[in-house]
Amino acid sequence: MIDWLASKVAISIAVLVIVSSISGFFYVQREAALDREAEQAADSLANWIDSFSSLGGETKANLTVGAGGNYAVPEQIGGKPVHLNISMGLVQITCGSRRASAGYLANVHLWLPEKGSYNASEFQSLDASHPWTGEIVQGDIVVFQRKDITASGAPSIATFAYVTG
Repeated sequence: MIDWLASKVAISIAVLVIVSSISGFFYVQREAALDREAEQAADSLANWIDSFSSLGGETKANLTVGAGGNYAVPEQIGGKPVHLNISMGLVQITCGSRRASAGYLANVHLWLPEKGSYNASEFQSLDASHPWTGEIVQGDIVVFQRKDITASGAPSIATFAYVTG
């Protein structure tokens, strides 16, 4: 009787180990898929910023978290809300404890251009005092703008990004 009971306990333990291994495998696969989704969202946004910055002439586009803009970052990844931050040359997406970032090559100034002419020190000062956009969440709009400006006497088209609520 004890041998019979011991064999049933051993079989139950073996089944439990197998089921735990299988569920662990699927959990790891799901987490890897969510990591890839966040990385793809960051890469796609960085590519969009580079593409937008290469446009000629003055133009504007809205970036949103969730639907509604000319370009939209997903509002959730894995059921967690997405928080976005754009800094000089880097896009960072955070959702829960998951983070993904991607670099972009374009020179984007993260402030609202209020006038059409700047000297070099004004430009550097504004760039230094606005190194990132702050945390962008669903409902925020980031305006990307290509604008004709004069910097130190030389006319050019620059890319700006600033948050409106």
